[in-house]
Amino acid sequence: MKEEEKEQDEEKMTEKEEENLEERDEEKEGENLEEKKEEESEEENLEEKKNEENEANGEEEKEQQEEKITENEEEEKLEEEGLATDVAKLEKEIDVMGIVMELNGEVGGDE
Repeated sequence: MKEEEKEQDEEKMTEKEEENLEERDEEKEGENLEEKKEEESEEENLEEKKNEENEANGEEEKEQQEEKITENEEEEKLEEEGLATDVAKLEKEIDVMGIVMELNGEVGGDE
C-alpha cells in the first residue's frame, strides 16, 4: 500500500509539475504576445512619425517652390516695369527730338 501511495503521490507531483510547466509556458506565451504587440505598436508609431516628417518636408518643399515662383513673378514684373519705363523715356526723347527738329527747321527757314 505504501508503495502504491508513493506512486500515486509521485504521479500527483508529476501532474502538478506538468500543470505548473504548462501554466508557465502559457504565461510566457502571453508575455511574448504582449512584447510582440508592443514592438509592433512602436514600429507603427515610428512609421507614423516618419510619414508625418515626410509630409512636413513635402509641405516645406512646396512652400519653398511657391516662394521661388512668387520671387520669379515679382522679378518678371519688375523687369516689365523697367522695360515700360525705358520705353516711356525713349518716347519722350523722340518727342523732344522731334520738337527740336521742328524748331530748328522753323528757325532755319526764317533766315
